[in-house]
Amino acid sequence: MTSLNRVFVLALAALAVGLVAFFGARTIGDDGGGGGTVKVAEQGFTLDYPDTWTPVSKSKLAQYPGSPQLVLERDGNSGQFVVRRESKAAPTQKSFGDELDKEISDRVPDYQPGTVRTVKTAAGSAFYFSYARTKAGTANSIVVVPDGSASFVLESSSAASDRDAAKDIAAMIGSFGINPS
Repeated sequence: MTSLNRVFVLALAALAVGLVAFFGARTIGDDGGGGGTVKVAEQGFTLDYPDTWTPVSKSKLAQYPGSPQLVLERDGNSGQFVVRRESKAAPTQKSFGDELDKEISDRVPDYQPGTVRTVKTAAGSAFYFSYARTKAGTANSIVVVPDGSASFVLESSSAASDRDAAKDIAAMIGSFGINPS
């Protein structure tokens, strides 16, 4: 493994440790003092986000692939958080990790696999998948939150060295809730 790859694997490991530490601390107690709460009743979810993150304009949102309900960008363009609604049910944890690993490794040349696990959100348990892009220098995650016969997909990306962005992303994932229909 080259020195550069080793640095990004360590950065990804630090992100994973930070996420685990944050989710563990969150269950003990957190005042949740973020910059805002997105409540999108007609789209079925809530999300708390820090004031260093800003929702993109509706015109910019319309330009994103996959018809996202929300895209947040971190100040300085050091992170992005996307919420999409999928019409299909959440996969099993095993198939989730295997399918994503194959799909991403086939289309992303600098892909470095990370962690597949279950995390807690305000909506309940969700599937979490992380990976790094070694040349791009990013830490990325995909979270699938089941919602009956459908699901929400939370995608994030940040500079691998930006621990504050990783903490913000972990907090946003943990705060994601589903409004009852």
